Amino acid sequence: MKISHTSGTDNSPCVVPATIEVHNLSPLLATRYILRLPPTFTPTSRESYTPARHVGTLEHRGSFKPGETASISTSFWIQDPALVELEWELAVETGEEVEGIWTVRKSWTRREQGGVWKIEQTSSYS
Repeated sequence: MKISHTSGTDNSPCVVPATIEVHNLSPLLATRYILRLPPTFTPTSRESYTPARHVGTLEHRGSFKPGETASISTSFWIQDPALVELEWELAVETGEEVEGIWTVRKSWTRREQGGVWKIEQTSSYS
């Protein structure tokens, strides 16, 4: 993904908005999730990526019915134009709620590093 931002004539920091979508692919079972975004991140890949700093809410919780999608708005802070790699952790449970009691059928956690974004600065003057 490539993002351009305008921040005057210098390379001042900027907050970049991002939307993360979580899909419930089960045709039958409801899903609950917890999305955790680390406040800081040090890339472990061989490439030299700039660490992204998530800002705002770092833990998002929700649930949805079979086939639904949740869109989670977040932001991260970037100091300079760079290649940025993001990290997140998603814990998911499938199950059902009967009379206010949630019964878990299956649960798992997935940790991801990836989604390299190119951040470029554009001039605010013509």
